[in-house]
Amino acid sequence: MSGPAVSIVVPFRAPDERLHECLAGMARLRGDFELLLLPDGPLDEALLPPELRARARILPTGPRNPAAKRNAALAAGRGRFFAFIDSDASPETDWLERAVELLEADPGLGACGGPDLLPPSAGVLERGAWDVIHTVWGTRGLYRSGRGPGGVEDSRELPTCNLVVRREPVERGLRFDETRRVGEDVDFCRGLRRLGLRIAWSPDVRVLHHCRPLFRSFLGRVFQLAADRAGYFAAAPRLNSPRYLAPPLFALCVLLGGAAAALRPGLRPVYAAALALYALAVVATGRGGPGRRLLFLAGTFLAHLVYGLGFLAGLLRRLGKSDPARS
Repeated sequence: MSGPAVSIVVPFRAPDERLHECLAGMARLRGDFELLLLPDGPLDEALLPPELRARARILPTGPRNPAAKRNAALAAGRGRFFAFIDSDASPETDWLERAVELLEADPGLGACGGPDLLPPSAGVLERGAWDVIHTVWGTRGLYRSGRGPGGVEDSRELPTCNLVVRREPVERGLRFDETRRVGEDVDFCRGLRRLGLRIAWSPDVRVLHHCRPLFRSFLGRVFQLAADRAGYFAAAPRLNSPRYLAPPLFALCVLLGGAAAALRPGLRPVYAAALALYALAVVATGRGGPGRRLLFLAGTFLAHLVYGLGFLAGLLRRLGKSDPARS
């Protein structure tokens, strides 16, 4: 089909400061692309950098969720590839070139992505949240395995803040699940794998991406994601990494261990020693000076605890729905 090489998809509710950062990055982007902007309502074209006005199409969707907006873009896009990015993210100049090069070199790849780096303008609490996510204690790297040439790795799934997909699976009917408030990217990537396509993570396919800052906003999102993840785990345990179980087990150990230590004073030194070992291990893997490491420790501990509780809540909700006595 004739058209641009890539259709870039940016869903959002209304323009804000982060969207302006996103569009500024798009204006510096190299490659052959069209830009699909999906706001809730009308958008003044004067908000677009001059370099983008000939490439952009504004597709108001009404107040729909991100999955529905992305599906609208899949129906409207003319590119050979679809590049998904969040409105609070900004691409590196060679983002599309690197992604398309990787996909064109390997017909077995259905999609690729890469690092979502912290923007220089991020504040202390946003950096703290980024530290929690992007370490061995966080979620990034959970799905990657098998480093290959140039640092490229096979991946189980990637987030839609940085995901470039071939058109072919879309033409075969692959869509985002519009019933999901969160986690629709997990479902989409599993759909790619069901079609026999692989997913790759490359260190060269980079975007800058803002985080929800510590603590309330970040932890609320963590709880939502964990509850959603539990539904996937309950539906198909064998398709999931055993590491999904680590946070709920941690939460149970913290809560039950704390209760046992409160009831039996002899257990208190053991409980305190276990927490101290955990704290030392987390701080040892942190970045920066003492203040940043202490913030990292607090954020990591609370994220693990909240994720574990969210996962357990999601499992209980799933089991409740499948209980014949309740149907």
